[in-house]
Order: sequence, then C-alpha cells, then structure tokens
Amino acid sequence: GGVLWIGYRTCIRMILGCNPEKLTGIYLVRGDIVRSLPLHSKTALVSLEIYLHCLYSGANMKHGVTTICPRLSGVSKIANASGILKNLWEMIQLRRQIRQHIHQTPASSSISKAA
Repeated sequence: GGVLWIGYRTCIRMILGCNPEKLTGIYLVRGDIVRSLPLHSKTALVSLEIYLHCLYSGANMKHGVTTICPRLSGVSKIANASGILKNLWEMIQLRRQIRQHIHQTPASSSISKAA
C-alpha cells in the first residue's frame, strides 16, 4: 500500500500541480461555492476537484491540523491496477477541465472570495 500511495501522490503533484500532503483530513467548503462548481469527477477525486477549483480561483482558504488514523476496516479503492488506471485517467481529464473553467470564468464570479 505504501508504494501505491507514494505513486498516487506523485501523480497528483505532477499532473495536477498541487501538494497532495495538504489534501488529507477533513475540510469544509461553503455550500454556495460547491453548488457553483462544474464538477466532473466520478471517483474519489471529487474532493480534490473541489479543492483545486478553490485553489486556482483564488478563494480564501485556511487550514489547521488534525490527527489522521489509519483505516480500521475495508480496503483501498485505488490499490489495484483498475483503480489506479481509472484515477490516473481522471486526473488527466480533471486538469484539462479545471483549467478550461478557470480561463472561461472570472475568479470573482465562479467562487465567492471570503472577506
């Protein structure tokens, strides 16, 4: 599992251009912001897609620290060849879709910036 997770984070960094270390844990996004986003992901990357829209659109974001515990039951949904390929393909599509959305929409209208 460790090698796959390192490879997954590396792909996120290379394909999507963001630091995946900041993507673990719990985060909150205002409902009006989420409803305004043109979400395309069909896998667990939807949370990453929301984060990237906020990041690239210049939304005001804050973060804190929380403790993350290992999975107590179940198995990883990406720890197999099919899951890895599906997520890799979606990362590539996500990069294109988010960049198109950012270039088509002024930052102030797509995501409200907190004062």
